[in-house]
Amino acid sequence: MIATILPSSTTFHAVEYNERKVAKGQAVLLEMKNFGYVGVADSYSPEQLQQYLIDYSARNEHIRKAQFHVAISCRGHEYSQEQLLDIAHRYLHEMGYDDEGQPLLIYAHNDTDNNHLHIITSRVNPNGQKIDHNHERIRSQEAINKIVGEDEELRASLFLKEALGYKFNSLTQFKAIMEASGYKCFERDGNLEITRGGRVRTKITKDDLTAGFSTIDEKESYKRRRQLGAIIKKYRNMVSSRGELSNIMQKKFGVSLVFFGSKDKPYGYMIVDHHKQAVYKGGSVLSIKQLQHFMSEEERINKVELYVDAMLEDNPRMIAYELNRMLWRQYGTRIAKGRFKLLGGGEVALSDNVQKVLKFNFMLRRVQAFFPTNETERDILCHIWKIENPHLIYIEPHSKPNNGFAVEMLNNLAASTEKQDLEVALKENHLAIFKQGDQYYCVDFTHKCIFNLASEGIDFKALLPALQELQPMPVQDSHHSNNILNNVLSQQTATSDRNAEWEVGGNGDYEVDGEWKLRRS
Repeated sequence: MIATILPSSTTFHAVEYNERKVAKGQAVLLEMKNFGYVGVADSYSPEQLQQYLIDYSARNEHIRKAQFHVAISCRGHEYSQEQLLDIAHRYLHEMGYDDEGQPLLIYAHNDTDNNHLHIITSRVNPNGQKIDHNHERIRSQEAINKIVGEDEELRASLFLKEALGYKFNSLTQFKAIMEASGYKCFERDGNLEITRGGRVRTKITKDDLTAGFSTIDEKESYKRRRQLGAIIKKYRNMVSSRGELSNIMQKKFGVSLVFFGSKDKPYGYMIVDHHKQAVYKGGSVLSIKQLQHFMSEEERINKVELYVDAMLEDNPRMIAYELNRMLWRQYGTRIAKGRFKLLGGGEVALSDNVQKVLKFNFMLRRVQAFFPTNETERDILCHIWKIENPHLIYIEPHSKPNNGFAVEMLNNLAASTEKQDLEVALKENHLAIFKQGDQYYCVDFTHKCIFNLASEGIDFKALLPALQELQPMPVQDSHHSNNILNNVLSQQTATSDRNAEWEVGGNGDYEVDGEWKLRRS
């Protein structure tokens, strides 16, 4: 548990920050106290809250930055919002901010993995006096340690209070709730003693506990249990142990798996659904045998590889970005630099054939993004990306190139009387000029467009001094063993004869970087 005192302010900008989080659905206002006319109004604005705090703090003109803004956070979901709110009140008392009439705002945030609150008030008390701030950062953490670190009894009481709000219908289910929070329970003398660290921290009579039993409607919970079963099966196939599965369920879904029996051979388990505040028998969701049916790492690797093959078989033009969306949903992994990583396992390289397919598909996609309007434009683009069969690229005769930047730049270069290296100037702006027959074309790599210089009235003759010949592409080996690769690359043909030449800005300094970007080397 950490209490972080955030910067002060004259304008109480923390209000605007937290209210913006509320507007985005990333926070909720838990408590507003002592805001006079603003607090009793049907609605309020952040500006009204800020102004009230400014006016309130003006009763002490010696304090320039009166905002007191602190964040109280715990590890993960160790404490609920309600528990943190109780802790916040005790914290304010320890720090001297709980006098009658002290304005107070408390927000709960849900935009991180750790439950946390933000508290906003004034460093001026209701009598106009400055609240003690000497060594406040040290005192702040000492206050938190006193509340939750040294006072294990309080901590246990808070968890007990929350646990009683869950739906449970047996002593075993209640014990599962407490165990999910790190406590053990023992029956003694008509009481249920709740222990931690080998010491009794709190207790409750069995009669009081029995009175809290509630009947869970099987039909009502059926949909949720089916959902949990599907989630558990999905992530069971991604990991290799109960520990890994439990960690994922807790972290991602707020669901605790509590096992009964020996550590190596549990005979059963309970599901504590913190999100729904309910407890389910594990067997009603997924049998213990099914839950522990973990695949070996080799089986998991094979499953991912088969899935990749199936996706490419279904859609031979798929790129890694599209494949990754499905891989993440299905197996919790993504492809990066030709490799994927298993949850709780090592990195695995994709086959060379699959990598070639994905790279080739990416190149096709890059070329298609330029929307060539005719065969000449298409052929030039295919030559840049070494696509031997231009017919794989669709021609978009009605597309309009986004060439405003390139046209302006080329006109300026053509009209310039200054001696300069035209090739360097073009490359700095990611432009290249090609000759096809007796026509000149410009490729703008940044804005993804290609166009004829003559059609834009550009004096291309002024751009001729740096003429270089375009070297023919080498014929690629088309003998591959993988069927998917063959399906894609078999559409390639040998390099055709083209009357294409580098004019200015050769692509010798550009290379296709895997599947992600065209970069300068």
